[in-house]
Amino acid sequence: MNKTFIFDLDDTLIYTHFLYSRAKADLARLVDSRFGYVAPDVLAILRLHEEVDLRLTKEMGFSRERFPTSLSEAYTRISEMMGEPERERKQNAQEAYNLGKTVFDKGRWLPSLVPGALETLDFLTRQRDELAIVTIGEEFTQNEKVKFYELNRWFGDRVYIVPNHKKERIKELAEDRDPKRVWFAGNSARSDILPALEVGIGALYVPRETWAHDQCDLKGVDTSRLITLKSIKEIPEIYSTKLS
Repeated sequence: MNKTFIFDLDDTLIYTHFLYSRAKADLARLVDSRFGYVAPDVLAILRLHEEVDLRLTKEMGFSRERFPTSLSEAYTRISEMMGEPERERKQNAQEAYNLGKTVFDKGRWLPSLVPGALETLDFLTRQRDELAIVTIGEEFTQNEKVKFYELNRWFGDRVYIVPNHKKERIKELAEDRDPKRVWFAGNSARSDILPALEVGIGALYVPRETWAHDQCDLKGVDTSRLITLKSIKEIPEIYSTKLS
């Protein structure tokens, strides 16, 4: 019987977090350009933005509007604290919002998958294993990424986009399969690894620095089928020994 491999998308198969990091750095530069020597410390700006972004994640989920809105709101709060005139505040908050929209600009996306992903997907395809993607986000945005990176080449129509939590979709995909032969590969302890282990399938954890929302304690969860990898390219290397 063939195996089933379910993959996360962002920062597992493709790099996206760097786009958000650059936008946050641009926010700090915007604040510095407006307030100069009296501007808040860069770390204070980033902490404020993180606070706003985490709150908006609870309110707006992973919608396309959340991240630009978080930059705009963070700027507005700093502007109010600094006493910037309302007209300038609105103009600059709009500029901060526009910085957030750059993460969706295809011209800024990297042209290829993460190192080793193409070779790994080709390898699993040759093994005639079943491949699927389960990704969190807005349907339009995630579909744009799938098209841009031509992921249908490996996954066909087995791309599942969910607005918030992956657990139920993972459970559905694993339902009629031997859980010992189903694996989920992802970079987020909270969004990928925890739900996979809770469902009872194997988890291939490829840690990558992303954002505070992804941090999660796995205590109390059965981690006997958790394998931590340095890179996705290690999957073919352990295929016969640890994934049987």
